[in-house]
Amino acid sequence: MIIGMGIDTVSIYRINKALARWGVRFKNRIFTKSEIVYCDKKMDPAPHYASRFAAKEAFYKALGSLQRSGIRWKEIEVDRKRGRAPSIRIHGIMEKSLVKNGRKRIFLSMSHDEIIASATVIIEENK
Repeated sequence: MIIGMGIDTVSIYRINKALARWGVRFKNRIFTKSEIVYCDKKMDPAPHYASRFAAKEAFYKALGSLQRSGIRWKEIEVDRKRGRAPSIRIHGIMEKSLVKNGRKRIFLSMSHDEIIASATVIIEENK
């Protein structure tokens, strides 16, 4: 049973500006170490940071009425393994909250072009 769905779009230009202005400080505030390593390996990292930012926002929206106060950016992590679809891993308070309320399955779809990055997240009750 689907218990939440969220979608978000992000301007790649806006993320590029944040990266130029705040650099490492911005990255370390929003993204996990593995997300930073993944994005920084790309020739143009901005679209990859933007799609991860959109995924975190989409996840937050998908939570709906579930406990979502106090969530930190780094507690929502986009994991990308070669040959596999991207997925969301959760940590900290959010992980404890979702486990407490029963196991959940999280589905993620991300995309980007030259201007916009987008992500959709579906949270399903795992019974």
